[in-house]
Amino acid sequence: MFATIEASLKKGGGGYQILFGSAICSFLMFIILLYQKRNTLKWLEVMIIILIMISGGAWVIEGPYEAVVLGVVSESIVGIYLAIKTFLNPVAKYNLVGYSFFLAASIIATCDAKDWSWPEVGYSLSEVIITSITIIPLLRKWRE
Repeated sequence: MFATIEASLKKGGGGYQILFGSAICSFLMFIILLYQKRNTLKWLEVMIIILIMISGGAWVIEGPYEAVVLGVVSESIVGIYLAIKTFLNPVAKYNLVGYSFFLAASIIATCDAKDWSWPEVGYSLSEVIITSITIIPLLRKWRE
């Protein structure tokens, strides 16, 4: 995630590359969780994969703005789903460090945006909000 942000900020593209890199990182985490048998492929996961594929298609057909909008919606659905799962079963041992790094990367991406337009900060700002909410039960569990 940090490497994606650094590369996109050096190139000057901002939000588009960050969104793409984050989607790849999220997909890799999903595969790792499936491999470790800590997640299952249910109807919601399939719907999210379809939304992400639609976002990729929108990029090719319509352009980057529409892809960012659909990507933010897709990633927000994933984030809300993960927040709910985390509130129901907080496992600080596995998730606190990962979410902390993800929150830091999202804050850096938001603060370093060229402007405060939807394509520039839509994704990273939504991730700052959702990850901040998701990390609350993990911090409570960690303090116990």
